[in-house]
Order: sequence, then C-alpha cells, then structure tokens
Amino acid sequence: MTDNESRSESGSESQRDTLSIDRRGYLQTLGVLGTLGVGTTAGGMPAAAAQDPVTYDGRSEDASWREAAHERIEEIRKTDFEVEVRNPGGQPMNGATVDIEMADHAFDFGSAVSVSHILGDSENDERYRDTFLEDFNKAVIENGLKYPSFLGPWGDSKEGAIETLEWLEEHDIPARGHYLLWEEYGTDGGGGMSIDDPDSLSDEELRQLVTERIQNHATDVGDLVTEWDMHNHPIWQPNFRAEDGADLGWDAVLEWWNAGAEATDGELYTNEMGAVAGDFFRDPHYEFVERLLDDGAPVDGVGFMGHVQQPNGNVTPPKELLETYDMYGDLGLPILITEFDIQIESRENEELVEWQTDFLRDFLTASFSHEAVEGVMSWGFWAGDHWRPTGAYYNDDWTVRPHGEKFQELVFDEWWTDERGETDCGGRYTTRGFKGDYQITAEKGGLSGETTVSIDDDTETVTVDLTPPGRRGSN
Repeated sequence: MTDNESRSESGSESQRDTLSIDRRGYLQTLGVLGTLGVGTTAGGMPAAAAQDPVTYDGRSEDASWREAAHERIEEIRKTDFEVEVRNPGGQPMNGATVDIEMADHAFDFGSAVSVSHILGDSENDERYRDTFLEDFNKAVIENGLKYPSFLGPWGDSKEGAIETLEWLEEHDIPARGHYLLWEEYGTDGGGGMSIDDPDSLSDEELRQLVTERIQNHATDVGDLVTEWDMHNHPIWQPNFRAEDGADLGWDAVLEWWNAGAEATDGELYTNEMGAVAGDFFRDPHYEFVERLLDDGAPVDGVGFMGHVQQPNGNVTPPKELLETYDMYGDLGLPILITEFDIQIESRENEELVEWQTDFLRDFLTASFSHEAVEGVMSWGFWAGDHWRPTGAYYNDDWTVRPHGEKFQELVFDEWWTDERGETDCGGRYTTRGFKGDYQITAEKGGLSGETTVSIDDDTETVTVDLTPPGRRGSN
C-alpha cells in the first residue's frame, strides 16, 4: 500500500501505534514537507488557504465538466447488444419475456482487505467478508503482502496472506499484489524491503538482494494476483538510488523491473501519491514512467494513490483530475486509482459530511468517465479497521455513512443495468447496458432458459435457448 500504515494486521499494540502515523505527519517529522510541496498548490500557496476547505471548484450541479462526463460514461462504459431467444426447435421466439440482470462491472470497484478479518471467526469478521463481497469486485491485501508482514518482522505470516488470496480466488475476486519494490530498508514509512543492517552490504550486494527479494516474492505468490504494484513510491522514496543513499542508479531500477516481469505473469504498475490528491508528485511521476517506457521497461499500468485529506487541503477538483488523466493517458497505459479514501476532520460536522459525499460522487464520476481509467480501489471500508476512520464507508456498528450510500447508489443504481422487455417478431430484444457480467433469462409460456455472459464492445448477440420444464440448463 502506501501510507496505510494504520496498523500491521497482527502484532503488538506498540507496532500498531508506530504504523498509525499518517504520511503527512511522517514527512513533517523528516522536515521535508516544504521540499515536497505537500499541502501546497503548484504555485506554492498552502492548499487549504487556496480555496474554501469545505468546497471545491466544480462541485455545483451545473458545473461545466459534469454534463460532458455523463456523456462520456454513456459512450465508453456502455455498449449495445441484443438478446436472441430461440424455441426448442432452434427458431426465433417472438413475444418472449427477457430479464437482463447485471451481476458485476467490468470497471474495477475494489477495496483493500485485512488478512485478520478475511480469516477471522468473529461476528465482525463475518460481516466484514459479507460486506466486501456485496460492495466490491476486486481486492488488494492492505498489509499482508508487504515484506515486513510476509517475512515476519510485523508478526504476520506468509501462510495467512496466501490463505487470504486463496479465499479471494474461491470467491472469484481478482486480487492485486502490494508490492514488489519499495526503496526503503526498514518499516518506518509503513513498508519497505525488510532489509536488516543495510550498512553492512556493498552496493552490489544490496542490488542483488533486492532483485532476489522481488523474484522470490513474486514466485511465492504466483498466479494468485492479477497484477502487482511493481514499484511503490518511486518518487517519494528513491532511497536506493539517492545521492545520500546507496546510489545504485537507474540501471538497478531497470534490472528490478525486468526481474519482476520474469518472475510473474501479472501486470506491473507504478504506484505513487501526489497526482490525484494534490499535485506535488504529478510531474515527476509522469517523467519517471516516461523514462521507464523509453528504456523498454515492462510497464503495464500507472497507479495513483488517492488519499484525499480535507484537513490538509490536498483536494484535486474534478476538472484537474480529468486533465491529469489526459496527461497520463497520452502514455498509452491504463490508470488505476490504487488507494482511495476521503478523510474529513470530524464526522460530527454535517457540512464536512456533505462535502465528503459530494466529493466522492465527483471523484468517482470523473474517474469513471475517463477512458484511460480502469478502476478505483478504496483503501478499506469499515471504520472498525481503517487507517483513516473518518473516511470509511461504514461506521463501527456497520451502519452505512452518507458517502457510503452515495458509493452504492452510483455503482449499483446509476451505473447499473437491470431491465425487462419482450422479443420482437424476429425473436430479438435490443438494449444498451454497462459493460460487465450478466445473467440473462427468458421465458414464454412454460418454456424458459438462461445464460451468463460478459458484455463488452465485442458482444453483438447473446443467445438464450428455451426448454420445457424439467429440461432446463444454462447456455
């Protein structure tokens, strides 16, 4: 992950306290807040002072960006298709009732998950699993695949992470791997490569050790993940190639990317903050990806951390979000929001709660409307285990919060296709729906049939064969 170091999923309370330091606080302790520009606009003005902290440009219902975004959603997230219903003799069946029920989005609406809750046996653990399966279609383990968890310093087990990935696979949930490379030795920043006594290693020994860690990690996880955050925080923490660090250089970066590609069939992503929640790393991240591509590195996608912090003012308005997607879209790579949440100062403040709900609506709308964006991964969903609890969709008691309701309304109502109709004289029913997985059923008289199908731009005709009672089966 990144700054989520709300806690290691198991381990001592002191470990949890250490990991609960948020990224901005950690940067402040290092004295580099001003250097990075965190909490400032591109012009250097403090972001919280640059605009009203409880509003943002483009929030109004008639904002200029909004209508165009809805039009793009209609164009790029939906597709035309038809259902042909045939009788038991294989002939078109007119007047048949067709039910089209969406089951899942093609777009990734995912979430980070905790090993302890996926594998636990408490009532909250059961509710956690059920809620995740109801609301999300992709997963990333928040801490369990980080080296300190996987190798043991945080007390977590490799077996637990693997078992969690297997549970996800059993429930047909694709999973991301977080991460293969993070240029940090220890765990102070919430991750790193778990390298003890790095000063005892020569540059060449360090380079080789990191290569081996990447290869072994990818091999151990195998095909249980569909993609990896190959390089986590490449801009914030270039510690292995910094002038005051090991100074291994760019060749080492290319070696590590190639090592990752050789060890896994999963896709490889960069993952960095400061592009869609603030702009402080937007340009250097772009230049980093561009250089990787120019040098032939196996880059499959760009990951943006989207940890929005209303108290710190790193709120990127929708128009600027879209401009950022345009900018990176020119690289020809898919974009994934890898870690999304919206922190507010207080949930007792109704104005802030309303702001949070509106900004979630607009962040998701802008992201869903851009062709280069393939998904948004929420960084947790339950306040009972969330690194920034005010950003969780659910309260401790599992009641849903207003911005959680807005998430559900968008994903399962406004951007969802469920409809019923009748076939024409040619036995066809034509419609337009959101891309994704569907169950389609048809019936006439005592005849019925059903099929499950993935609908995308290549789908033209879905066929449902009707059979008499007692002879039903899926296509």
